[in-house]
Amino acid sequence: MKRPAKDSKGLQKITSLQAWSELTEKYFGRKLRIEERKDREHIYRFLREMELPSEKFIAFPSGDKLQKDEFLKAIGNLGFPYWVSATPKLGTTNLNRLSKLRLESTQEGWKFIQSVPRLKDYKIIAMQYADNPEFKGSVIVSKNLNGVADFVIGDKHVQLTSGLTITDPMLFDSQQIIHYSNIIGNEYQDLLYSYISTHPGHFEFQYGTIDKRKGLSFFDYNDELAYEDIDKIFQDLVTYHDLNLPQNNNNCLLTGIPASLGKVQGKCKIVMSTDIENYSKVRNGDILVSEATTPEMTPLMKRVSAIVTDLGGVTSHAAIVCRELNIPCIVGTKKGTSVLTDNMEVEVDAYKGTVKAT
Repeated sequence: MKRPAKDSKGLQKITSLQAWSELTEKYFGRKLRIEERKDREHIYRFLREMELPSEKFIAFPSGDKLQKDEFLKAIGNLGFPYWVSATPKLGTTNLNRLSKLRLESTQEGWKFIQSVPRLKDYKIIAMQYADNPEFKGSVIVSKNLNGVADFVIGDKHVQLTSGLTITDPMLFDSQQIIHYSNIIGNEYQDLLYSYISTHPGHFEFQYGTIDKRKGLSFFDYNDELAYEDIDKIFQDLVTYHDLNLPQNNNNCLLTGIPASLGKVQGKCKIVMSTDIENYSKVRNGDILVSEATTPEMTPLMKRVSAIVTDLGGVTSHAAIVCRELNIPCIVGTKKGTSVLTDNMEVEVDAYKGTVKAT
């Protein structure tokens, strides 16, 4: 693999699933079943209990009581690069977890901590950060040990979770890998499978260098109920890959990855995520076609009957939201926004991953 660009350097990240959840509660009156386990310290201890490789971390119980010299000593023990997570204390409300990724100086981390509002309501976790990650990924494993994994090359964690990348998922069950992704080499997928094939849950992972050793490590784990429907998605993806659906048959305009099951007909409305002035053109029952969905587009989801995107994977936050709201969704069509046009009548079959003219 080529040496990846360091595109997460100093990037501040607000957990976007929390943003999605707040917006879906506002517009749909329904809060997503997520983030039941936000405590980073608990997450890392849980990873260690499962004997999964993970970064070293140091926890500080209250952000406002953390002294600068104490923080400097901790980072000296962790080494560079590192990252910092401000995690709301148990019992606090109306706060999201905040993170600053891939920091290369103690001053950067200290400045971030001092910028956190209501610092007394946060605990601070400082963690190792894999240097020069070759790839990152997200994997969901059901209680029945059916799994789907998405990958991105390089240090592109935000693109992965927000759905701003093309993905080809790895599929596996408790016995074997059923479909290898073409994003990374099979040997890396075999390694991932050896760690998580017997562990239900949602994992985030990366392959990079920590303590001068290169390898796979896990930096998040959540066993939230938001992923309980993965068996349905898994089976549909297996069927999709087995069928090897033709691109131009039976009025088929597009194929993509089924991310939320369902089948509807309607008029297309092409709205790019940054095209805010055109959000208002979407009417009830329309089919939203975009390069990817963002939290700002949540009000549109209340109107549409289906969503089709150029980018994204089944473990992206947008796909999770669509499944929670029972909106049919096809992701990764690559060219939906260029092939489809406003008011075109189509059938979206998210059981097969196809968009056909009607």
